[in-house]
Amino acid sequence: MEYTFKENYITFEELTKRGLFNAFSLKAYDFRADEDQMPKQLEEVKRFVDDLGISPVDIFSMKQVHSDKLINIDNERNFKDFGSQKRFDEVDGLITSKKDIMLFSKYADCIPVIIYDEVRKVQANVHSGWRGTSKRIVLNAISRMEKEFNTKVEDLLVVQGPAIGAEDFEVTEDVYEIFYKEFPEYRDTIVEKDKTHWTIDTKEINKRLLLAEGVLEENIFSIDLSTYADERFHSYRRDKANYGLMACFTMLL
Repeated sequence: MEYTFKENYITFEELTKRGLFNAFSLKAYDFRADEDQMPKQLEEVKRFVDDLGISPVDIFSMKQVHSDKLINIDNERNFKDFGSQKRFDEVDGLITSKKDIMLFSKYADCIPVIIYDEVRKVQANVHSGWRGTSKRIVLNAISRMEKEFNTKVEDLLVVQGPAIGAEDFEVTEDVYEIFYKEFPEYRDTIVEKDKTHWTIDTKEINKRLLLAEGVLEENIFSIDLSTYADERFHSYRRDKANYGLMACFTMLL
Protein backbone atom coordinates (compact mmCIF):
# COMPACT_ATOMS: atom_id res chain seq x y z
CA MET A 1 0.00 0.00 0.00
CA GLU A 2 1.55 3.26 -1.18
CA TYR A 3 1.00 6.82 -0.03
CA THR A 4 0.24 9.74 -2.32
CA PHE A 5 1.12 13.42 -2.04
CA LYS A 6 -1.80 15.72 -2.63
CA GLU A 7 -1.44 19.51 -2.69
CA ASN A 8 -1.31 20.03 1.08
CA TYR A 9 -1.51 16.54 2.58
CA ILE A 10 -0.46 12.91 2.22
CA THR A 11 -2.92 10.06 2.02
CA PHE A 12 -3.11 6.30 1.52
CA GLU A 13 -5.77 6.13 -1.18
CA GLU A 14 -6.06 2.35 -0.90
CA LEU A 15 -6.87 2.70 2.80
CA THR A 16 -9.65 5.15 1.95
CA LYS A 17 -11.01 2.68 -0.64
CA ARG A 18 -11.02 0.04 2.11
CA GLY A 19 -13.19 2.20 4.37
CA LEU A 20 -10.92 4.55 6.34
CA PHE A 21 -10.38 8.08 5.09
CA ASN A 22 -6.94 9.34 6.09
CA ALA A 23 -4.91 12.51 5.64
CA PHE A 24 -1.60 13.70 7.07
CA SER A 25 -1.39 17.46 6.71
CA LEU A 26 1.68 19.31 5.44
CA LYS A 27 3.14 22.66 6.44
CA ALA A 28 0.39 24.62 4.71
CA TYR A 29 -1.68 24.07 7.86
CA ASP A 30 -0.76 24.73 11.49
CA PHE A 31 -2.89 23.13 14.21
CA ARG A 32 -0.86 24.42 17.15
CA ALA A 33 -3.16 26.05 19.69
CA ASP A 34 -2.65 26.79 23.35
CA GLU A 35 -5.68 26.80 25.66
CA ASP A 36 -6.50 30.44 24.83
CA GLN A 37 -6.06 29.82 21.08
CA MET A 38 -8.76 27.20 20.48
CA PRO A 39 -10.61 29.49 18.00
CA LYS A 40 -7.48 29.37 15.84
CA GLN A 41 -7.43 25.57 15.86
CA LEU A 42 -11.17 25.36 15.19
CA GLU A 43 -10.79 27.62 12.18
CA GLU A 44 -7.76 25.74 10.85
CA VAL A 45 -9.58 22.40 11.16
CA LYS A 46 -12.60 23.85 9.37
CA ARG A 47 -10.33 25.13 6.60
CA PHE A 48 -8.71 21.73 6.20
CA VAL A 49 -11.99 19.81 6.21
CA ASP A 50 -13.47 22.26 3.68
CA ASP A 51 -10.40 21.88 1.46
CA LEU A 52 -10.80 18.10 1.61
CA GLY A 53 -14.46 18.41 0.64
CA ILE A 54 -15.72 16.10 3.38
CA SER A 55 -18.51 16.55 5.94
CA PRO A 56 -17.95 14.67 9.20
CA VAL A 57 -20.84 14.44 11.65
CA ASP A 58 -18.49 15.20 14.55
CA ILE A 59 -14.79 15.99 14.95
CA PHE A 60 -12.84 14.77 17.99
CA SER A 61 -9.40 15.95 19.03
CA MET A 62 -7.14 15.56 22.07
CA LYS A 63 -5.15 17.64 24.48
CA GLN A 64 -2.14 15.36 24.23
CA VAL A 65 0.19 14.76 27.16
CA HIS A 66 2.63 12.07 25.91
CA SER A 67 0.84 9.34 27.88
CA ASP A 68 -0.25 5.79 27.05
CA LYS A 69 -3.93 6.60 27.66
CA LEU A 70 -6.65 6.10 25.03
CA ILE A 71 -10.38 6.87 24.94
CA ASN A 72 -13.10 4.83 23.24
CA ILE A 73 -15.30 7.72 22.19
CA ASP A 74 -18.26 5.37 21.59
CA ASN A 75 -18.61 4.98 25.37
CA GLU A 76 -17.02 8.11 26.83
CA ARG A 77 -18.76 11.50 26.89
CA ASN A 78 -16.43 13.40 29.21
CA PHE A 79 -15.16 15.81 26.58
CA LYS A 80 -15.01 19.57 26.18
CA ASP A 81 -17.48 20.78 23.59
CA PHE A 82 -16.29 23.58 21.34
CA GLY A 83 -19.29 23.36 19.02
CA SER A 84 -17.77 22.22 15.75
CA GLN A 85 -15.23 20.16 17.64
CA LYS A 86 -15.03 17.99 20.77
CA ARG A 87 -11.83 17.51 22.74
CA PHE A 88 -10.71 14.91 25.25
CA ASP A 89 -8.05 16.08 27.69
CA GLU A 90 -5.05 14.18 29.05
CA VAL A 91 -5.17 11.48 26.39
CA ASP A 92 -3.06 10.38 23.41
CA GLY A 93 -5.30 8.08 21.42
CA LEU A 94 -8.92 7.90 20.26
CA ILE A 95 -10.85 4.79 19.21
CA THR A 96 -14.22 4.53 17.49
CA SER A 97 -16.42 2.22 15.44
CA LYS A 98 -18.73 5.02 14.33
CA LYS A 99 -18.88 6.16 10.73
CA ASP A 100 -18.46 9.78 9.65
CA ILE A 101 -16.76 10.69 12.93
CA MET A 102 -13.43 12.38 12.30
CA LEU A 103 -10.58 11.81 14.74
CA PHE A 104 -7.38 13.79 14.69
CA SER A 105 -4.08 13.82 16.49
CA LYS A 106 -1.42 16.54 16.29
CA TYR A 107 2.32 16.07 15.92
CA ALA A 108 5.58 17.76 14.96
CA ASP A 109 8.23 14.99 15.11
CA CYS A 110 6.21 12.45 17.14
CA ILE A 111 4.70 9.49 15.29
CA PRO A 112 1.04 9.60 14.24
CA VAL A 113 -0.23 6.01 14.11
CA ILE A 114 -3.40 4.73 12.45
CA ILE A 115 -4.69 1.30 13.49
CA TYR A 116 -7.60 -0.05 11.44
CA ASP A 117 -9.62 -3.22 11.88
CA GLU A 118 -11.00 -3.60 8.37
CA VAL A 119 -13.22 -6.57 9.32
CA ARG A 120 -15.05 -5.01 12.27
CA LYS A 121 -14.67 -1.42 11.02
CA VAL A 122 -12.92 0.02 14.06
CA GLN A 123 -10.17 2.62 14.02
CA ALA A 124 -7.65 4.07 16.44
CA ASN A 125 -5.84 7.37 15.88
CA VAL A 126 -2.77 7.45 18.13
CA HIS A 127 -0.09 10.00 19.07
CA SER A 128 3.13 8.07 19.79
CA GLY A 129 5.96 10.37 20.88
CA TRP A 130 9.09 8.91 22.40
CA ARG A 131 7.37 8.71 25.78
CA GLY A 132 4.31 7.02 24.28
CA THR A 133 6.53 4.64 22.34
CA SER A 134 8.46 3.73 25.49
CA LYS A 135 5.10 3.06 27.20
CA ARG A 136 3.91 0.91 24.25
CA ILE A 137 0.86 2.99 23.45
CA VAL A 138 0.32 1.14 20.16
CA LEU A 139 -0.09 -2.11 22.08
CA ASN A 140 -2.49 -0.42 24.51
CA ALA A 141 -4.60 0.62 21.53
CA ILE A 142 -4.68 -2.92 20.14
CA SER A 143 -5.55 -4.34 23.57
CA ARG A 144 -8.49 -1.94 23.88
CA MET A 145 -9.71 -2.84 20.38
CA GLU A 146 -9.48 -6.56 21.19
CA LYS A 147 -11.35 -6.24 24.49
CA GLU A 148 -14.01 -3.75 23.42
CA PHE A 149 -14.61 -4.65 19.76
CA ASN A 150 -13.41 -8.27 19.51
CA THR A 151 -10.69 -7.22 17.08
CA LYS A 152 -8.39 -9.96 15.80
CA VAL A 153 -4.82 -8.79 15.53
CA GLU A 154 -4.31 -10.51 12.18
CA ASP A 155 -7.03 -8.28 10.69
CA LEU A 156 -5.29 -5.04 11.58
CA LEU A 157 -3.75 -2.55 9.18
CA VAL A 158 -1.26 -0.14 10.79
CA VAL A 159 0.20 3.04 9.33
CA GLN A 160 2.99 5.12 10.88
CA GLY A 161 2.92 8.64 9.46
CA PRO A 162 5.70 11.19 8.96
CA ALA A 163 7.89 11.66 12.05
CA ILE A 164 11.43 12.55 12.98
CA GLY A 165 13.88 10.18 11.31
CA ALA A 166 16.05 7.78 13.29
CA GLU A 167 19.19 9.66 12.26
CA ASP A 168 17.66 12.94 13.47
CA PHE A 169 16.25 11.78 16.81
CA GLU A 170 19.30 12.48 18.92
CA VAL A 171 19.00 12.03 22.69
CA THR A 172 21.11 12.37 25.80
CA GLU A 173 21.57 9.91 28.64
CA ASP A 174 18.16 10.34 30.31
CA VAL A 175 16.19 9.20 27.26
CA TYR A 176 18.84 6.68 26.24
CA GLU A 177 18.57 4.96 29.63
CA ILE A 178 14.79 4.64 29.34
CA PHE A 179 14.97 2.87 25.98
CA TYR A 180 18.05 0.82 26.87
CA LYS A 181 16.31 -0.60 29.94
CA GLU A 182 12.79 -0.83 28.49
CA PHE A 183 13.73 -2.61 25.26
CA PRO A 184 16.74 -4.86 25.87
CA GLU A 185 15.78 -6.95 22.85
CA TYR A 186 15.80 -3.90 20.56
CA ARG A 187 19.10 -2.30 21.54
CA ASP A 188 20.28 -2.42 17.94
CA THR A 189 17.79 0.43 17.28
CA ILE A 190 19.96 2.64 19.54
CA VAL A 191 23.12 4.02 17.92
CA GLU A 192 25.89 5.74 19.87
CA LYS A 193 27.05 9.02 18.30
CA ASP A 194 29.52 9.91 21.03
CA LYS A 195 29.89 9.37 24.76
CA THR A 196 26.89 11.57 25.61
CA HIS A 197 24.58 11.33 22.57
CA TRP A 198 22.62 8.54 20.90
CA THR A 199 20.03 8.21 18.13
CA ILE A 200 16.95 6.00 18.48
CA ASP A 201 14.73 4.53 15.78
CA THR A 202 11.33 4.79 17.45
CA LYS A 203 9.42 3.79 14.32
CA GLU A 204 11.36 0.55 14.14
CA ILE A 205 10.64 -0.11 17.82
CA ASN A 206 6.90 0.37 17.18
CA LYS A 207 7.08 -1.95 14.18
CA ARG A 208 8.80 -4.68 16.19
CA LEU A 209 6.27 -4.33 18.99
CA LEU A 210 3.48 -4.73 16.44
CA LEU A 211 5.09 -7.78 14.87
CA ALA A 212 5.64 -9.39 18.28
CA GLU A 213 1.96 -8.77 19.05
CA GLY A 214 0.94 -10.65 15.92
CA VAL A 215 0.29 -7.87 13.39
CA LEU A 216 1.21 -9.21 9.96
CA GLU A 217 4.31 -7.61 8.46
CA GLU A 218 2.53 -7.06 5.15
CA ASN A 219 -0.11 -5.04 7.03
CA ILE A 220 2.35 -2.51 8.51
CA PHE A 221 3.04 0.60 6.44
CA SER A 222 5.10 3.73 6.97
CA ILE A 223 5.67 7.16 5.50
CA ASP A 224 9.44 7.17 5.87
CA LEU A 225 9.99 10.91 5.65
CA SER A 226 11.71 12.82 8.45
CA THR A 227 9.77 15.82 9.70
CA TYR A 228 13.09 17.25 10.93
CA ALA A 229 14.97 16.96 7.65
CA ASP A 230 12.10 17.62 5.23
CA GLU A 231 11.02 21.27 5.04
CA ARG A 232 7.54 20.27 3.85
CA PHE A 233 6.75 19.45 7.48
CA HIS A 234 6.67 21.31 10.79
CA SER A 235 9.32 20.15 13.26
CA TYR A 236 9.52 20.85 16.96
CA ARG A 237 13.24 20.13 17.13
CA ARG A 238 14.16 22.07 14.03
CA ASP A 239 11.91 25.10 14.47
CA LYS A 240 12.08 25.33 18.29
CA ALA A 241 9.86 28.15 19.67
CA ASN A 242 8.42 28.81 16.21
CA TYR A 243 7.27 25.24 15.64
CA GLY A 244 3.88 24.46 14.16
CA LEU A 245 1.83 21.25 14.29
CA MET A 246 0.59 18.91 11.60
CA ALA A 247 -2.41 16.66 12.11
CA CYS A 248 -3.44 13.13 11.21
CA PHE A 249 -7.13 12.95 10.29
CA THR A 250 -9.06 9.69 10.05
CA MET A 251 -12.73 8.86 9.49
CA LEU A 252 -14.65 5.62 8.92
CA LEU A 253 -16.69 5.76 5.73
